[in-house]
Amino acid sequence: MKSFIRLVDIAGQFQLSLEQVQHSLARMTRIRIQGLPLIKISEGPKYLIFDMPRHKEFIKQIGFMKFNSSKGWKVLRETITKVASDKTYKFAKLDMYQLQDHLAKMSDEELNKLKEEDLLYGWILKNEKKHRKNN
Repeated sequence: MKSFIRLVDIAGQFQLSLEQVQHSLARMTRIRIQGLPLIKISEGPKYLIFDMPRHKEFIKQIGFMKFNSSKGWKVLRETITKVASDKTYKFAKLDMYQLQDHLAKMSDEELNKLKEEDLLYGWILKNEKKHRKNN
């Protein structure tokens, strides 16, 4: 999991100066999450060697260790399902096209009471409000 990256290539890729890249990387080495740095930089024979200790620990925590990714996917799916099941949405049984039709039939007063976070497809509400504003 070690990456060998040339700073000049990074600077060229993102159209930044070499100093900006070095400053950004230095800042990232000072950021710590649960005691581990985001990035650790050491000198290699010809290149800088980048290590990501916090990323490695996160991968271990969710079960994506070497030769055991199926366990990691299972844990990740369970976590996402739990978070998704804790939220109850209005009009949850409607697909996005049915929701669009339903919102189009609502009065302006009813529509304005809704929030994007209340709907599974929040962008549909945003689009409907925008559509009504333009017409």
